[in-house]
Amino acid sequence: MEWIKNNFEKLLLAAFGIFALVVGVMLSLSAFSASETNAAGKQTEKQELGQDRTVEVQKALADLTAFNGKPVWSAVKMGPHRSIRLFTAAPMVKKAGLDAEIRILDDAATQIREGVPNWWLYENGLDITRDDILKLDTDGDKFTNLEEFQGESNPRDPEKQPAFYTKLSFVERIEIPYQIRFSGVIDKDIQVKRLAPLTDRGVAPGKLDAKIGDELFVDDKRFKIKAVEDRQIEVDGQKTVVKHLILDDTLNPNTPVVIAEKQTVNLATYKAKVKSVLSGVEDTKIENEEFKFPDFVGYKILLKKIGLDFIEIEYSIPGQPPAKAQLKLAK
Repeated sequence: MEWIKNNFEKLLLAAFGIFALVVGVMLSLSAFSASETNAAGKQTEKQELGQDRTVEVQKALADLTAFNGKPVWSAVKMGPHRSIRLFTAAPMVKKAGLDAEIRILDDAATQIREGVPNWWLYENGLDITRDDILKLDTDGDKFTNLEEFQGESNPRDPEKQPAFYTKLSFVERIEIPYQIRFSGVIDKDIQVKRLAPLTDRGVAPGKLDAKIGDELFVDDKRFKIKAVEDRQIEVDGQKTVVKHLILDDTLNPNTPVVIAEKQTVNLATYKAKVKSVLSGVEDTKIENEEFKFPDFVGYKILLKKIGLDFIEIEYSIPGQPPAKAQLKLAK
């Protein structure tokens, strides 16, 4: 006992060493056992997969793109303004009697409704299969779907409309003849008269014995005699001197009217007849006069120019600055 008492600390240290050794051996055995278990599990998992199915998977993918020799899934060429959701089939339609389908979002596909792309009808929720779809007013704003497309507006929003003047039609250009004849000079009296337009009594106003500086045709006071000049012209290959009457024109102050002796000129002006497609009301005006239509209350529509097959209007809408537009002559 005395020896144990004297060597207690050494015995305690030896016992602790033996305990640590035993614990270390047990941990090593446990780790080795777990490693073998994992290896066996992996082997079992690999064996459960069965045979290599790579060929079958490839065949399944091929079946998605072909069925009885006909394509089922394929890429569709679309413009930058269109998109399709992932894993969503491209919309298609098929016309009775035809084998081929028409892919609505394909730029190269047949256009179903003349004048309007297939994609525009589809993206605006319009029934592309209806023959009258372009003539319909889907949002009730008095503009057809075709007019909405042409006006770059929304066919399903009555607050978004094409420009109002698309409902105006330039129907006719009406000539107003203005014929003046210069007969010559007799004893310093200038013989000039207007052949058209006539007065209500059928008499052409004017002066048969006019002087330089006189105002012609007092009913409109448009012309004033500026001068009579001898000018050389060629007639039938021969040069000859002919008197010419020079008139100042208040409608064209920078362009005098020149009329050769024994000649008649037609200085016609024009009226434009315009019709409102909405109400059917027609109005006829000359240049710089204002159109009046019951459909466009508060709008100021001024006729600025009449061309051969077009007119130019200047319009203003309350709350917006003035703008200009052209209307082509209706065919």
